[in-house]
Amino acid sequence: MSQHPSDLSRPPNPPREVSRRYVISQFTTNVWFIVGMVFAFIGCTFTGVGIPFLFTTSNELGIGGIIFSLVGLGFLIPGVIILFRRIRQARRLLFVIREGRDRLGDVVSAGYNTSVTINNRHPYRIKYTFRPLGGEVEGTYQTMDHRAGEVAAGSQVYILYDPDEPEYNTLYPHWEEL
Repeated sequence: MSQHPSDLSRPPNPPREVSRRYVISQFTTNVWFIVGMVFAFIGCTFTGVGIPFLFTTSNELGIGGIIFSLVGLGFLIPGVIILFRRIRQARRLLFVIREGRDRLGDVVSAGYNTSVTINNRHPYRIKYTFRPLGGEVEGTYQTMDHRAGEVAAGSQVYILYDPDEPEYNTLYPHWEEL
């Protein structure tokens, strides 16, 4: 099912509206965000318990405080790094959806990603290429929304991308946003 560009709805001009629900979901449903939060929580807990023990007069408690603090920092530092990276990625995606330029692209492949199962369902993966100024860029979009199944290899789709860094891109419409 190949779509003609006149059959596609062109994205509205920037700035585009992004629902608050979608913005929140970018932070709360992402696996790496959750892992970062858990690591940061464990790190804060261990460090918070270990530091008071560092200042006790007993050597045994002081050594325990050092161990607790080091274990805590071993969780806290990676947790904070993971959180900052995920927040930066989510903000880039939101920028592309709100402010990105649009360009027609071609769907290279589309189908269910059977290597991933969530609640006995497989996400739909769409691989596409588009040509911003300066060369061809490839992107991938994956969603659990069944409406994405209407997109087939050989179709044309609109891509939203950051004109300064086209490797930051996404499909339009963004199904989770609908």
